[in-house]
Amino acid sequence: MRLLSGGESEKKKMATRAWHSMSGCDCEGRYVPDTAAAAADAKGGHTGAPAESWTAVAEREAAAAAKHGYAAWLRVRISPSTETEINVQLGELTLKRHHMRMLEKEVAAHHDFVAVFGEASASSRHQCAEVKRSENRLWVRLLGTRHDVQIWSPDERPPRALRAAMLSSAPWVASVLEPLKGSVPILSSDLALIDVKDGHALLSTVDKESGTLKELVLTRSPPAVHVFNVYIYLYIYIHTYI
Repeated sequence: MRLLSGGESEKKKMATRAWHSMSGCDCEGRYVPDTAAAAADAKGGHTGAPAESWTAVAEREAAAAAKHGYAAWLRVRISPSTETEINVQLGELTLKRHHMRMLEKEVAAHHDFVAVFGEASASSRHQCAEVKRSENRLWVRLLGTRHDVQIWSPDERPPRALRAAMLSSAPWVASVLEPLKGSVPILSSDLALIDVKDGHALLSTVDKESGTLKELVLTRSPPAVHVFNVYIYLYIYIHTYI
């Protein structure tokens, strides 16, 4: 899980958001933030003039997209006209047409989430709305906090396969490793030689007890070995020095 700040300074007091009524057909009782209204006016080239209705903007954009084919027209028609909207007729607040819902208790209990927002109580839970969903990630926006949360599914990919060579192909590697095996037990396991140069070599192995992938950097002079644990964080390989 990853927490994303809205970019606001902690010392800066958050201002109350102003809302504007949408104009056009079927827009009664629908409100958008002042920033969205200003952006729509600027996009339509109506700054300083009477604002163009949201319906007219949508129709004009759809007509322009139709010149580039059906796919472009459909993309414009189904895309939300604004990111955040309040509909007082239905009593709904939507974010990119996604409705509000309660944040899952499992997410609120995650140690990263607790470190930012504190322990969750039974009477107070966070509300959120979906921003984007992909195969391995769910991105939601916490309402009233100006924070986003990205929830990742576990990475079930096997450890990356590295092309290995025999240790015998680099005689100096074996000669440097032998005296170090007594002080570094991991060197006694099956090592794969990934890359070798005149002064250093890269090796890899898997810890049989923990199943952790380890990469080793061996230097020729002075003789030394640097061991790294390789973890996957947000589908990115992270090396930690041990």
